[in-house]
Amino acid sequence: MSAPNDTFYNTRRLHVVFALSATAMLAATLWMFGADHGRPWKRYQATFRDRIEPWMTETALRQRQTEAFAAREAALAGALEAAQAMVPERKLVEQFVDEVRRDAQRRGVSPPDLSAISAAYEMASASPDAGKRQRLLALLEAQLDQARFRQDLAERHLRFRRAELDEARSAYESAVGQGAPPDRLATLHQAL
Repeated sequence: MSAPNDTFYNTRRLHVVFALSATAMLAATLWMFGADHGRPWKRYQATFRDRIEPWMTETALRQRQTEAFAAREAALAGALEAAQAMVPERKLVEQFVDEVRRDAQRRGVSPPDLSAISAAYEMASASPDAGKRQRLLALLEAQLDQARFRQDLAERHLRFRRAELDEARSAYESAVGQGAPPDRLATLHQAL
C-alpha cells in the first residue's frame, strides 16, 4: 500500500510563510548589527584604543627611561657580558678529559687528542672573553657529539641483536608447539 501524498498544511503556503519569516529575521539581524555598530559609546572606545592608550603606553615607557633605569640596564648588560666570558672551573674540565680517556680505554681504542681542549682552556683562563669561552665549549661539545654518535650506534646494534633473538625464540617456540623432532629443536635451541 502506497503512502498518501496529502499533508495537513498546504505546502505552498508553508514555503511562502517560511520565506517571509526568514526575510524578516534577516532584516532584524541586519538592523541589530547596524544599531549596535552605531551606538554613541563606540566612538569613545575607538578614540581610547587609537589615541589615548598608545599615548599612555609611550608615556609609561618614557618615565621608565630615567637615570636609575639606564644605570640598572648598564649593570645588567655588564653582568651578562661577564657571565658569557666566564670560564668553567679547571676541575670540571679535567674531569671531562679524564672521563673521555677512561671511556677510550674501556672501549680498547687509543684516546683522542685532547690537547686542543687543554690549549683552549688555558687561553680562556689567561684572558677570559666570550669568544674564547665559546671555542672551548665548542670543543667540549664536539667530544660529546662523538660520544652520542657511538651511543646511537651501540643502541642500534642492540636493537638488531634483540630482533634476531626474538626471531630465533619465535622459531624455537613454534617448533616446540608443532611437535618438531628433537634434533630440529636442538638446532633451533643452539641458535638462541
